[in-house]
Amino acid sequence: MTGSVNCSRPLRCSFFGRGREPGCILALAFGALLLLLVTAAGVTQPILPPDMRSFSGSPLMLQVVLSDPDRRLRSSTLSCESSTLAYRIPTDLDRAEHLFHVSPFFGPGVHDVEVRLDIDEGQSKRTRVQVGFVDFVWGRDNLSFGNNHAYTSVIGTFGEVLGDWIRERFGEIDEADLILLVDYMYSLFGTNTGRCYAFAGTEVRYWRWPDLLPTYFRTAHDLPGSVARHQREINYLQFDLVFEHFIAHGWFDRLWRPMSREQIHAQALEIEARIAAGEPVAVGFGGPGFHHSMLVFGFIHNPARQTIDLLVANNWKSDEKLNIHSEDAEMVRLFLAPDREGARIEWRYADGLRTSVIDRLITLDVLRDAHIHDRRHLEALLARLRAEFTAQARALVVVEEVVGARLVADGGMAGRLRNRDVRQLDDGWFEYLGRVYRFSYPAGAELELEIEDDVGARLYHITPGALPAIEHAEVTRTAAPPAGLVETRRVGLHR
Repeated sequence: MTGSVNCSRPLRCSFFGRGREPGCILALAFGALLLLLVTAAGVTQPILPPDMRSFSGSPLMLQVVLSDPDRRLRSSTLSCESSTLAYRIPTDLDRAEHLFHVSPFFGPGVHDVEVRLDIDEGQSKRTRVQVGFVDFVWGRDNLSFGNNHAYTSVIGTFGEVLGDWIRERFGEIDEADLILLVDYMYSLFGTNTGRCYAFAGTEVRYWRWPDLLPTYFRTAHDLPGSVARHQREINYLQFDLVFEHFIAHGWFDRLWRPMSREQIHAQALEIEARIAAGEPVAVGFGGPGFHHSMLVFGFIHNPARQTIDLLVANNWKSDEKLNIHSEDAEMVRLFLAPDREGARIEWRYADGLRTSVIDRLITLDVLRDAHIHDRRHLEALLARLRAEFTAQARALVVVEEVVGARLVADGGMAGRLRNRDVRQLDDGWFEYLGRVYRFSYPAGAELELEIEDDVGARLYHITPGALPAIEHAEVTRTAAPPAGLVETRRVGLHR
């Protein structure tokens, strides 16, 4: 394999060949037989348009994949406004697919890239791809701490931070309303109540307005993750984005229904326009039982393959600073063909496909300064939550920061015991969300809550009264046991 490059300036590039993946002997034998039959019949397999991927920051390092099922490719030429790369394929190279890496761009923007494939017998095919990206650099523009198990909150539980945000943005709130809101937010986001909107939104905010960084930090990557001020700021931004878009604008409906191909395409075009304008975009991605937000810093629009790849900065890894290939640089591929069967969206990382199903995406607006919200939207939401709660005639319990929790009665229990789900109570319902549990049970039932406590649990308990009243609402915290110990405790739920 040889390569030659003609550039107006030095071009960073490297080439790597990729062969077939190993398979079982029977599959190989069958494939070889099929190839012989097809060749004997004079039928050749089509050479697909080139595929492009990227798992780097700016300027993009492209992975260009060429299909060559019948070993007919002789050379390929990739060109854009700043450089040209010629790739000659040796005739003795027995590969059905070729992969090379190249970074042909000298800066951000929207670039028209052409790939010419030269085939035997003097034939050639040309494919044009549009590649756009902003100046997002790993190790500079991403947060150094990840949205993962290593992140430790120094400002309280999810419910505590939500309560502090509500009081700062709207003023005082009734304890019953706080409990209903905490339960509501957990019902919407489940185990995804992490800080994905906080991470994506904060990275967009500091990218667009770097003057907002504290004077003693040069980049977003320099910010420490364990400082209360920084944690409060990014968590408040999460609640601002969620409230403004999903509650005030009513976008929660978009989370419940898959988008059509046309709706997905419209969102993709909006993202492309923002990237072309030089701005990264915070985007919410959703699917059945799944909701996540990531920053989009680029796109690859390949009309020949009818795909748009959104280049995203995920926020699950810590200390990602290798710009040429980051483990948190991923792709969300949108398939635009109207007759496509199967998923319309695939979520890719460098080593393969993620299993989460994505069938909806929403672009978000991140503001420079703190959001100013209309309390009427909050009051309308609370009125609905109170009416629904009292009509169901069921009590609610939310438990944060426990090893395990369960409802206990004479007839058994409902919850988790020794890392297993136990559902022995016909009328007792629960949802397990890591170190958080949600319970509901018929109002008036004689039950107890049993918890395995290691750091001091936060308990939210509310019971309905005569419509539309609330009989009892209480938020409590248990005393933390000695460090390293787990204590089993019971709390009465008789009210």
